[in-house]
Amino acid sequence: MRYVTLVGALLGLAACGPSGGEDNESANSAATSLPSGFPQAELSARGAECVVYLGLSIQANVTPAGRDAPIMQQAADQWQAAMRIDGHMSDVEVEQLIASSVNPLSSTSAAQRDGASAWCVDNAPEPDPEG
Repeated sequence: MRYVTLVGALLGLAACGPSGGEDNESANSAATSLPSGFPQAELSARGAECVVYLGLSIQANVTPAGRDAPIMQQAADQWQAAMRIDGHMSDVEVEQLIASSVNPLSSTSAAQRDGASAWCVDNAPEPDPEG
């Protein structure tokens, strides 16, 4: 699947960013801190940022506000589906937008990254295939 390859690439790129093994308790307490300008108003930008933040949190092996890796992965899948279905984007467009968001977002502080990840899980869209 393309998504699995994309997530692998994101995590590979993110490996130069914050390292794993961060203290989950401190990440949980800081989950309310959001990066400046987040969330974006436009679905495609918001979705790309969420997929990246969620991937970075999974890679860092943290559980922002109690959200574990399977929950964050499901939310990332929902954001990508919304970009394709509701945002009318092709697979290639989605992949390119996400990939172009990795480097700018990888330097986000752990507290802000985890706050964004928690927000992304709580606000993951339910794409409408009919829409």
